[in-house]
Amino acid sequence: MMDEKLKTLVTLAKIKNYTKTAKILSITQPAVTQHIQALENEYGIKIFEKNKKELIPTLQGAILIENAHKFMQLHENLLLELKESQTHLKNISIGITMTATDYLIEDILEICNQIYPNCSINFHTDILTNIYNRLKMYEFDFAIVDGTSSSKKIDSYLLYDDHFCLITSMEHPFASLKSVTLEMIRQEKLILRHKKSNTRELIENYLTTHYDTIRNYNVILELENVSLIKELVSKNYGISIMPYSVCKTDIENQKLKALKIADMHLGRGIYLIYLKKNVNDPLIEAIKALKK
Repeated sequence: MMDEKLKTLVTLAKIKNYTKTAKILSITQPAVTQHIQALENEYGIKIFEKNKKELIPTLQGAILIENAHKFMQLHENLLLELKESQTHLKNISIGITMTATDYLIEDILEICNQIYPNCSINFHTDILTNIYNRLKMYEFDFAIVDGTSSSKKIDSYLLYDDHFCLITSMEHPFASLKSVTLEMIRQEKLILRHKKSNTRELIENYLTTHYDTIRNYNVILELENVSLIKELVSKNYGISIMPYSVCKTDIENQKLKALKIADMHLGRGIYLIYLKKNVNDPLIEAIKALKK
């Protein structure tokens, strides 16, 4: 049975407010305090620092919070597996970054249905950092992402190699060219992914290592939605730098024009990531075979 004190702790760590936590959990504020004090007494630690502005976990508190989150997810997974054993329905939870959604999805769905004919598949789109954390907390069976992890708990497997290019509308003056330079791009209106995206981070890191900065460019719009960026570029509101495969269909349909950036050689890999303990999982092995 799930310890309600752990549920209170995880919620409080996320919300950082006793009153709001009590409201979310439908308990009283004194009950929240009692749960935290009981955990502190049980483990002999102080969970939160005393700070009037916000709740800050102590080192020991952070360890307890992380493991409480894992325990709750394992408990949820246990209940799910027990239900699956009764209904014979396999639930598969997959994390995916926004710019990885154009890769191998149909193939992955086919593999899941081949291995588990009676399955329910859920894709969860998130930024790369959150996907790593959620995978470590057992929220996903695996994930498809545009980046690798340095975590000792996670294995990465390259599925697809990609490269960045400049995209413009078919009416843009650049559309008649085969390549452009970064100096030419500086004079144009740029529409890019938001700052927390892995795509944006790769671009900015590349510029930094080549003694340049994104501040030298006229970024007029930052968006999370890749499809919206492509739509705005196709209507000539600006140009963008994106992985080629994300735009491949639009390029083939002559909705967008892709150009090589002569002085920017930036590649990107699409990776399957999973917990090392799942290395021999038949689903993982089958997806690895999709490598292009």
